[in-house]
Amino acid sequence: MTAGKDEMRVCVVYGLGGVGKTQLVLNVIERTWDEWYHVIYVDASSAEAIEKALKEFGTTNNIGEGHTSVIRWLEHCGERWLVVFDNADNASINMRQYIPARGRGGRVVITTRLPDAARLAEGPGSVCHLSTMSQSDGEALLAKIASAGNQILLEDDTRAAQELVKVINFTVNIFP
Repeated sequence: MTAGKDEMRVCVVYGLGGVGKTQLVLNVIERTWDEWYHVIYVDASSAEAIEKALKEFGTTNNIGEGHTSVIRWLEHCGERWLVVFDNADNASINMRQYIPARGRGGRVVITTRLPDAARLAEGPGSVCHLSTMSQSDGEALLAKIASAGNQILLEDDTRAAQELVKVINFTVNIFP
């Protein structure tokens, strides 16, 4: 996300609900916090929510009154900025109208359940599809975490891990 620092990029993270799109993006923001002069987090569940968040940023930073003022400001801002449009799951919203057309060193990240939103991505490696783990991958991960202290798992521990992964998979599939 921080490669090509002088280029405008749009990254799209898509996948089923609950697979960790938002958590992944928040983790990346935390790790790269010092790279940005401005970070704008936008609830993108509705056009009203998007416009409200952008307007609030504009008002707080004396940029202007409306969301379009903020978009124009980002296009000409000389500082590095990041805008996160989280939960852009409504296909009827034209997200392109909220993405600055340019912006030296600017980044836009969109999290969504909509695979078609990948068409909004700009720049190499800017599409990330998150999916669920298979049961065997889940078991392997759980075993790796459980044995992080260089301990060998007993057969009973392995069976317990397999059962736990089954319960987790069942719960996730019932309550996504």
